[in-house]
Amino acid sequence: MWKTYKLQDLILKTRKVRGIQTKEYQNAGEYPIIDQGSKFIAGYSNDETSHYKDDLPVVIFGDHTLAVKYIDFEFC
Repeated sequence: MWKTYKLQDLILKTRKVRGIQTKEYQNAGEYPIIDQGSKFIAGYSNDETSHYKDDLPVVIFGDHTLAVKYIDFEFC
């Protein structure tokens, strides 16, 4: 028999980092920007204050696009 879990018991929320406005996205930079959009990498940034520094891997879910992204590298 399969064991069942409530979804909220399986998810760890991470700290929130400063978001990057779309107009600030660059074509090249230190860190790839992962957003909720359908493109896997939306752009790049050099902004240290938006750099995700917690445990990896993470899963990013786009609530409008329904995109699910598995991220195992440094990103903004």
